[in-house]
Amino acid sequence: MVIDPADYQYVTPIYVGKNEKAWDSIYEDCYIDDYHVASDVLKERGWDDGNGGVCDHCGTWFKWGVIYKNIKTDKYIVVGHICSKKTFDFDSKRDREVYQLKLRVERAKEAHRMRQIACEFIEANDLSEDIVVDHYIVKDIRSRLERWGKISEKQIALVRKLAAESRKPKEPELEYKPCEEGRIQISGKILCTKCQENTYSPYGGTVLKMLVLDNRMFKVWGTVPESICWDAEGNCLTGKLIGKDVCFIGTVTKSKDDECFGFFKRPSKAKLIG
Repeated sequence: MVIDPADYQYVTPIYVGKNEKAWDSIYEDCYIDDYHVASDVLKERGWDDGNGGVCDHCGTWFKWGVIYKNIKTDKYIVVGHICSKKTFDFDSKRDREVYQLKLRVERAKEAHRMRQIACEFIEANDLSEDIVVDHYIVKDIRSRLERWGKISEKQIALVRKLAAESRKPKEPELEYKPCEEGRIQISGKILCTKCQENTYSPYGGTVLKMLVLDNRMFKVWGTVPESICWDAEGNCLTGKLIGKDVCFIGTVTKSKDDECFGFFKRPSKAKLIG
């Protein structure tokens, strides 16, 4: 709503928060300038239940407000006390806009002052390169620094950590190929291993599975062959297999959901390379 303060006449303050007294009694007891108008406006808008109202100017919920009357239309409007002070507490639209311009200038000056303080803080803590990295968390911390002029030791450490991670060279994205099927030889790198319940065995127990990236750029999942599952002392290798190069023969079936992924079974002649 575009407001010209000169078009509005102050009527009375109102309170639309919770109170045990009846509304008419509240305004009468408090010597409100025109409590009948206040009571009628509240009832007309359904605000006489003590649950607050919504400002006609900005739409914000409020408890304390002011009623104004438009001297051209004789209609009432209700605004919160903050909007009343910032918008209606002037003799003219010009006076209000001068006041608002003054506030913007003061805010700009304060923001500039805080940025100067932030720059000194950045220099003192050697953050000039880390604080400008393109990371959403660093950007948020930088905005807080520019607003308050400083950040905590934990935030400094986090900025440095994220900056260091962002500078690490990114590995090129792999271009996977359709998985081959049948009884084939698999040669590649073990990406991960996982112990799973052996649901197919009548004796129960667990079985060690592995994910292998074949050198032909497709991935297969299946049971780790016994010949590479244990070390010389009889201990399961589990995580020690990750990153190892492996070679074996298995029967591969392509996944229905991903043509670059398959499942292998009945592995044989398995060995670790290198």
